[in-house]
Amino acid sequence: MRYKKIGLYDQETKSSLILEMYYEIAKELITAILFIDGYKTLSHTDLIEYLRIHYKNNFDDYEIELLDQLRKY
Repeated sequence: MRYKKIGLYDQETKSSLILEMYYEIAKELITAILFIDGYKTLSHTDLIEYLRIHYKNNFDDYEIELLDQLRKY
């Protein structure tokens, strides 16, 4: 639902909202990965660190850093 809504927002005036929505989508997908692997965390930092450690062959360093930057915004 969030992904479909992103296209409805004006990129110039709602850029922070769009950024937040993309991060929320990524966070939910990472949470699903942890769940499938049998883990759960509420820490956003731990979610990204889990990808960095356990899925380093699936994600480039750039992608992990981008997720971490989105988290900080």
